[in-house]
Amino acid sequence: LEDRLRAAKTNLTARRDFSLLRTGTTPTQKNQEAVIYDNSLLCLRDATDFRCHRGQEAYAETDPRKAVAEVLFEVKTVSRSARLRVLTTHVPGGRYGPARAELCKCIARLLNPTGSASSHANTDEQRSLVPTLLLADLNFPEKAIRPMLQQAIRPLQVTCSFAEISYPTNLCQGSLLPRRIDSIATLSEKGSMKVTALEPEEVWPGLSVVVELLKSRS
Repeated sequence: LEDRLRAAKTNLTARRDFSLLRTGTTPTQKNQEAVIYDNSLLCLRDATDFRCHRGQEAYAETDPRKAVAEVLFEVKTVSRSARLRVLTTHVPGGRYGPARAELCKCIARLLNPTGSASSHANTDEQRSLVPTLLLADLNFPEKAIRPMLQQAIRPLQVTCSFAEISYPTNLCQGSLLPRRIDSIATLSEKGSMKVTALEPEEVWPGLSVVVELLKSRS
């Protein structure tokens, strides 16, 4: 992550059409999240649109250092005012730990902040209605989290849908077989938001070579 953040910062310095947000203060800081976005498509209204959730708001029992980053964007490409929430996180490992439940609880709270004591009471109710995009290293196969997340958000009448991703992103430590633990999900009223995963080369130049190497292990 440190090398990627340094490369991103270097590349973005020469370009003003993209911006970088991160939950850490330096590229070397551990357990941080980063979001790169296109300024021509998205913008932030004010400083409160970017929040870092740690400790009791995220993984208090598993790893308080790890964060859930929340960015509330204004979408510029539509005629009417529209907003998009992006959540990104790296779920702590541990097969029998509470990390998955902590993430689901965090997401449900962000989608329904009026049900908790929030320091942003004036704006949280409006935030709860915003379509949400989850981009995460779940540290678990998608099927190990999807039912828990659907259960957590069920009272909110929000539809959760995971994007199809056809390629592996990781190796299982035990078997060394390829697996995918990185996921993209949408959370919106009546499933109003649809997303399509990028191909490896669209994510990062040269990534297709890594994907083919992972596939060769199967």
